[in-house]
Amino acid sequence: MIVLACLIPIVFIFPQILRLIDERMRSVGLELHPQKTKIVYCRDYKRKGNHPVVKFDFLGDSFQPRTSYSKKTGRLFIGYDCAISISSRKRIADKLEALNVNKLTFKSIVGVAQYLNPLIRGWINYYGKFKMYELTKVFRLLSRRLV
Repeated sequence: MIVLACLIPIVFIFPQILRLIDERMRSVGLELHPQKTKIVYCRDYKRKGNHPVVKFDFLGDSFQPRTSYSKKTGRLFIGYDCAISISSRKRIADKLEALNVNKLTFKSIVGVAQYLNPLIRGWINYYGKFKMYELTKVFRLLSRRLV
């Protein structure tokens, strides 16, 4: 379980909040996993408090402070946002390495495209919902392997 703390005063009462959540979970027959339960502070341009944990990974995405572009003002700012996690990028790189893309033997590039298309579409549909540009590192790797 991850508890997002977006207010600075909450930072100082973490143990009490965690205890109350644990009591509530136990009352309904559930228990918190001590290594998977943490309280994360949502640091961004408005919330500048200092807390040791400001990032967490969930379902292949990494939630953390990131530089964002404001459509309203046209300027950069620090926002709390999600994008593909480093571990997911590594998993995709390992998958590309296991596929031996550079040794695929098709009669034309169309065969290679048809072979890779379902994988690439899946990655884009899943990891590209937020911050599509974070996938550029993955596609740069794929491009290098194809050439």
